Amino acid sequence: MKERNIGIDLLRIISMMGIVMLHLLKDSGLLEFDADNITKWSIVWVVEIIVFCSVNVFGIISGFVGVNSNYNYSRMVEIWIQMLFYLYCFFALSKIINTSYQYTLKDIIFPINSNYYWYVTAYAGLFLFIPLLNIGINNIDIKTFRIMLIFVLIFMCLIPCVVHSDPYQINAGYSCLWIIICYLIGGYINKSCIYQKKRYRTLIFFMVLSVLILVVSKLGVDLLLYKISGQAHGGGTFVSYVSPFIVLNAAIIVCVFAKLKIKHAISTKIIKTITPTVLGVFLIHANPVFGELLFYRSAQSLKKVDGAFLPIVIIGYTIMVFITCSIIDFTRNILFEILRIKKIIRRIDKNL
Repeated sequence: MKERNIGIDLLRIISMMGIVMLHLLKDSGLLEFDADNITKWSIVWVVEIIVFCSVNVFGIISGFVGVNSNYNYSRMVEIWIQMLFYLYCFFALSKIINTSYQYTLKDIIFPINSNYYWYVTAYAGLFLFIPLLNIGINNIDIKTFRIMLIFVLIFMCLIPCVVHSDPYQINAGYSCLWIIICYLIGGYINKSCIYQKKRYRTLIFFMVLSVLILVVSKLGVDLLLYKISGQAHGGGTFVSYVSPFIVLNAAIIVCVFAKLKIKHAISTKIIKTITPTVLGVFLIHANPVFGELLFYRSAQSLKKVDGAFLPIVIIGYTIMVFITCSIIDFTRNILFEILRIKKIIRRIDKNL
């Protein structure tokens, strides 16, 4: 059995923190242009741009790891049951304390169709094609694979971003097709061993350059148009999941952490303990009832924070939410172990 890449596990944790941060900034309202506090608005957007690639990172990790992994039908069933567990827990909680958010019958029966769990929906679609994708990735020659990806990224990333169109219905990255593309990128990184060939210095240089281009294009264009027309707009062209710069950042980050060697026993144990709770962190913090009870209030309180301390407070809130959700999911995992739910689910693979 191939040794687990602890660097990639660490990246899963950091990327989920990035996703929590993205949702925190979105709910805070601070991404909206504020002419009276341009400095604060600028700081928030710099943070937003740095962590914006977090969703793509997860898709790329799926390909990087999945291309050499055994395909288990039980994995999707396990995700589904975990999602149902939290859905019904929050449904019960919403009735007990009478939250303003009320679940529909569709939410209860088909949670995978809920917008707040869009990534799980997209991943479910990807999961169905993984066996076919792996056969292709493992049998195509690297040169052909590289050329194919270049054309895919040109026609599905660069051109749609520049001309503001969506001819392939990628929906700005909120789609199964986009997660499949990320999976292919991850598969290429693994099979080409490009992460082993590039130096840390080179990878970090291009990542920083990409972030600077995004920051300058977003803040520069918005502020310029504000001076000209009185409205700040037009700078977000490349701040999108399908942006070539965001994709580049995500791919580079995966390469950096894939190269990372963590030999410290205690650190390794901590990472291995936290990593299984990462999906739970997403399912909990993205739930609208949790948002109403804790997450939205935390996000709104960011408006009261002085700009100079804002990045520190954002990171603090992110860690707080992550730890809270991680502890909850760790407890849920113990419950599942006691009930032997995982063992029952894994019998699916033995019987197929």
